[in-house]
Amino acid sequence: MDLDKYRHEIDEIDKNIVLNLHKRFEIVKKVAEFKKKNCIKILDEDREKNIIKQKLKLAQMYDLDASFIEKIYEVIFDESKKIQRELNI
Repeated sequence: MDLDKYRHEIDEIDKNIVLNLHKRFEIVKKVAEFKKKNCIKILDEDREKNIIKQKLKLAQMYDLDASFIEKIYEVIFDESKKIQRELNI
């Protein structure tokens, strides 16, 4: 395989990452609506801890750096909470 083909594969993967983030945040908006209707606070520390724990197990299975995965999810959680705050006014 040549460099252009590798780069094309990376571009497709990156496109899927962005698409999946979009899908995730659309669901986050639905979660925000549910939480607002049911007077549930935005932050759920136990859920975040459980998600991190699950993702760290996956990281280990796929030989990925655990601290890298944890950083990614911290950013995702921050964006999710920001979206929920904006919709929970």
